[in-house]
Amino acid sequence: MKRTHKQNGITLVALVITIVILLILAGISIQAIINQGLFGRANEAKRESEIASIKEKIALDIYEKQLEPPLGSITEEQLETILGKYGTVNKREDGTIVGITTEKGYEILLKDIYEGGTTEEPLEITVENITSTTNSITIKIATSGNKGGTLEIYKKTEADGEYTLEKTATGEEAIGLEYTIENLEQDTKYSIKIVATKNGQTKEATAEQTTLKVQNSVAPSTATTHTAKAITYTWDELSTIAQMISNNSSITNDTLEVNVKLNEVDNTLGVGDTATVDSKTVRILGFNHDTLTTSTAYGTVTATGKAGISFEYVDFLTSASMNSSNTNSGGWGSSALRSTLNSTTYNSLSIKNNIKQVEKEFIPTYNSASKSPSSDYIWLLSCGEIWNNGYNGGVTRGWAIATEGSQYKYYKSTLGSTAYNSSTNVTKKPNTSSSSYWWLRSPGYNRSSSFCSVGSDGICYSNLASRSYGVAPGFSI
Repeated sequence: MKRTHKQNGITLVALVITIVILLILAGISIQAIINQGLFGRANEAKRESEIASIKEKIALDIYEKQLEPPLGSITEEQLETILGKYGTVNKREDGTIVGITTEKGYEILLKDIYEGGTTEEPLEITVENITSTTNSITIKIATSGNKGGTLEIYKKTEADGEYTLEKTATGEEAIGLEYTIENLEQDTKYSIKIVATKNGQTKEATAEQTTLKVQNSVAPSTATTHTAKAITYTWDELSTIAQMISNNSSITNDTLEVNVKLNEVDNTLGVGDTATVDSKTVRILGFNHDTLTTSTAYGTVTATGKAGISFEYVDFLTSASMNSSNTNSGGWGSSALRSTLNSTTYNSLSIKNNIKQVEKEFIPTYNSASKSPSSDYIWLLSCGEIWNNGYNGGVTRGWAIATEGSQYKYYKSTLGSTAYNSSTNVTKKPNTSSSSYWWLRSPGYNRSSSFCSVGSDGICYSNLASRSYGVAPGFSI
């Protein structure tokens, strides 16, 4: 009987498979040990150690800062500086510091290091500097403890009841600000108030500053010629200039042009320059020519005692006779036209408050060389104020027996020594193309019934006092 043998144990293939499976399981186990076991715990321990070290350094820096005066305090800005040494500072939307993120990406919360909070700097305002011009004030302000707050600037004059808000600053401006308040009045004291507000705290500071006074000035020009132009100044400005001219003895009745600085603007005024009064054209005759009736006409006595600027009408104000009858008795001083000009006419002018009363010479008796003064707001020119020659070879002026006043610079520069009986466009009024007769205040020397006048040809004549001629008077401011 054949015996069979039963084979026991594993085959070679099965062995190989078993070994492979064991190797796989071993690899998984090793990886787990690395990641979750000893190696993982080692990395976590290193991370915690580094975080702890950073926290300790931060805490030490904070402690050292708190040892500085004022003892035990630290500001938010100081805290942020310390934290910034160790990473990027993280904040909430309201600016509150939360913590830091280190270069390795560690998130460290401030509350895990320091729970004392920050001590805000005392809220203070310092006015570092304040200056002014004629129409502005510039103030430089510094604050402490106002980061994240507001800064407000107010102004008022002594006459104002309340402050007016000029500027509200926030952000970086609220920490330090240089601000200019503009459009102010010259030579005026202003009170400036600054208000800083932060987290319900308020601090105020005030300062006073006076704007500069405009340094207006006039001076005689060295120009030897002047081209007449339209005057751009208002009559109030011209009055200011006239007062300055009256107070400058270097400007005389022979000055052709003056340099003017008014409200920080340079300009010139010269004889022949024209302006408008109630739709009528007037021109400058001269500077510091006519003596003021009242020495304090400008408020105070001036250096010259003269009216700064004298004008004449280029247009006719009206047509009128010197007297209702043919007489020159009493001369200009007793004439009906003088009375009308210094009352009705003067009171009708829009610039009457700018006009100064001045002394004018006149001849009371037509054939006598003696003269008298009159005080006038509005006056007629004399022969001698226009021409420098007269009927008897130059001793007199025009057809008058004596010289009343002296030749205005306008006529000195335009007529020169042109004879009183020579035709010229210079003396034609109201214009050269359609000129008419106009009155002068001088009586004709050779008869008791006439006053001098300028004809349509620009020549001096003597005409009956009752005739109606153009009236183109002068005035001074």
